[in-house]
Amino acid sequence: MEMVPTDETAQPKHRFILSAYDPDLGCPVLEAMLRLADPETLRPLLGEDASADAELRGVYVLSAGQVRAITERFVPRSV
Repeated sequence: MEMVPTDETAQPKHRFILSAYDPDLGCPVLEAMLRLADPETLRPLLGEDASADAELRGVYVLSAGQVRAITERFVPRSV
């Protein structure tokens, strides 16, 4: 999975796209947008590479554990 930040608009929140890639096809098969008021809450979940990326504009290849942690932290649970 990759985390690719989108450009900010007039909205106060930061937007990030979480993409799942098919390794055989080399293209995204699932995408979801995360909107965060404070991107610093995401930084520790992205790993060490994020510490050198001041604006979190890089592309991050995430492990299953990182995706699970991001989902648990930012995706609301259905009632």
